[in-house]
Amino acid sequence: MNLGSSRPPLPVLSTMYDTAAIAPVPALLEPLGLRPCNNSLTVRVTKKFPELFTAWLKTVRPDIKLSLDAELPRWLQRMFRDA
Repeated sequence: MNLGSSRPPLPVLSTMYDTAAIAPVPALLEPLGLRPCNNSLTVRVTKKFPELFTAWLKTVRPDIKLSLDAELPRWLQRMFRDA
């Protein structure tokens, strides 16, 4: 029995995340004037929202994937029609 022996120390593991892919997000969203609300971002929908949103949408680079609610295009069309 060898009481003086010890096990080698366990390696220290650390997790690193590459945040490069999300780095452009704050600048991308800034023109919309989003505000934090209950762990999400919101924007007040006014008469100017359709113009603001469509102008912003045109600035989004093609390599950025947007997942828009299916109702949004119809809703925007109605807003433009009713304006």
